[in-house]
Amino acid sequence: MYNASFGFKEKPFKLVPNPDFLFLSRSHEEALAHLTYATTQGDGFVEITGEVGTGKTTLCRVFLENLDPSVDAAFIFNTSLDAQGLLKAINRELSIDASAETPTELIHTLNNFLVENSSRGRSVILLIDEAQNLGIETLEQLRMLSNLETTKNKLIQIILVGQPELETLLASHALRQLGQRINLSCRLLPMTLNETREYIDHRINVASRRRAEIFTPGAKRSIYNYSGGIPRLVNIACDRALVVAYGLNRPRVDRSTAKLAIRELCARRQERPASRPTPGKFVIPGLLILVILVMTGYRFFPMTPLSSSLFPTSDRSTHSLSVSPPPMPQLPAQSGLKTLEEEAAGNTSVPAPSPKTGAPKPAAPGNLEDVGPAPIQPAETIQDYLAQNAPTATRENALGRTISIWLQAAPPSMPPTPMVSDIRGEHNFFKIATIEQGFDVIRLYEDFPTVKKLNLPTILPFTLPDRGEPGYLMIVGITADNEWIITAGEDTAEYQVLPHDLAPFLTGTAYIPYRERPGQGGIISELSPGTQIIKLKLLLRQLGFQGINLSSDYDEDLRQAIIRTQSENGITKDGIAGPITRALLYNLLDSPSTPRLTRLRSQDDR
Repeated sequence: MYNASFGFKEKPFKLVPNPDFLFLSRSHEEALAHLTYATTQGDGFVEITGEVGTGKTTLCRVFLENLDPSVDAAFIFNTSLDAQGLLKAINRELSIDASAETPTELIHTLNNFLVENSSRGRSVILLIDEAQNLGIETLEQLRMLSNLETTKNKLIQIILVGQPELETLLASHALRQLGQRINLSCRLLPMTLNETREYIDHRINVASRRRAEIFTPGAKRSIYNYSGGIPRLVNIACDRALVVAYGLNRPRVDRSTAKLAIRELCARRQERPASRPTPGKFVIPGLLILVILVMTGYRFFPMTPLSSSLFPTSDRSTHSLSVSPPPMPQLPAQSGLKTLEEEAAGNTSVPAPSPKTGAPKPAAPGNLEDVGPAPIQPAETIQDYLAQNAPTATRENALGRTISIWLQAAPPSMPPTPMVSDIRGEHNFFKIATIEQGFDVIRLYEDFPTVKKLNLPTILPFTLPDRGEPGYLMIVGITADNEWIITAGEDTAEYQVLPHDLAPFLTGTAYIPYRERPGQGGIISELSPGTQIIKLKLLLRQLGFQGINLSSDYDEDLRQAIIRTQSENGITKDGIAGPITRALLYNLLDSPSTPRLTRLRSQDDR
């Protein structure tokens, strides 16, 4: 109806999993990486949960479409089955005989297939969507299937995908044996405000076959506030907003148009906009408590506002009721929480290695600590240097040497296991290989200023005109003149280069391994477990925010401390402790074990 008016080749917000419109949020990417890791290990169950509409089925399809050709998969999406019906469905999906009428015969047929498959070097994955609908007896049958194994490995890897009720089901006493076999679990989170903006733009651009600004920033925020970042609700709201704009003959969807569409949706469904998904099991008890407190005259003071969306953002106006907002934590003078500029200007608490340059332009003497002589690279240009080292500039070498810098080890660290090295996706490789080494990794795209802000050794993929596969170099230092000190391949020599001279050879992606604290990971927000929130507060206490209480609530004091840190260090101010923010916080602790790119010597040491 509105395609021609807005210049679309097809509808951008259809509720079907069209791979052309694929957009993976950070939460989806992490879940996909965990799935890939689990299937390479082939041991135990995997559990993926998420609220309705968060893209679980889309994730399943993306995962299955990118499986290695040596993997056979059975995808079960109809879960209204008893134990025998499930076994029949599995056999049919694997194209083996499903005519037997007893579970014993069906399992015998399946086991023969799995053993033969394993002897041919093939593996099998069973992926069940909407698994929360399975009965206890059926889930117990799945546990029995996991017993199919050889003396060396499991014959089938089982992945359960479902709504949050699946977590409760697997944690029940009746299924404790199955619950103990879950060796990896992951929850899909709704999109953040920034991800929602990118999601809307992505689908508009794909449908238009060009870059098009159809939704204004205000409209995107209204849609985010309505949807809580749930992709399905975003699609519904955007589609309705386009219909309204078309009916009003408006060339764009502005805030007023989006709000009008949302009011229509709410009136039609007799619902109000969702600020965030609320687990149903807490609704009735919460209302009862509220009624009791109101009847007894209990007053809520001091009072802080509820967020108007799932993830708070820096530009949302917040107002408390009759109470001033909580005071900003005062930072002690010697807290160690400094801006990047302050750190670069004179932080000398821990000496760090400096580059052994072989570039045509020598480093200015005395800028960085020197750790001894190094071979001089004879290359005359950066392209010569990359070409000479490209044969050994593998992702395994780059990651091994980067981890060695962290571990302060002379030889490279242990390489990834062969199975991990076989992972084809670049991001999945770095995500899983760093987990193997006890680290995590941040991926940036066309965001090199953040590389300097994080101030950590960084891996950069590069390409050469006459070479098909990418190579991988490392930034191991940054001089006072903002030149990068790089190294590539097995050569220990280092090369000094200006970023703009290196830029033509880079893919735009950067990978930054960092040491994550135990129990932390993903995005820490108001939906995170209390233990994660308390650990985050302890970290901020170490950095000087003494006014923060150690409750398990993601309260306003915590949010403001995160926003202040983000603001002072020039990263997105969203009040959420994602991987970039946490890596920055860890760096601000000024630990001797954290390698730096720009640790300058003090004047007295020169």
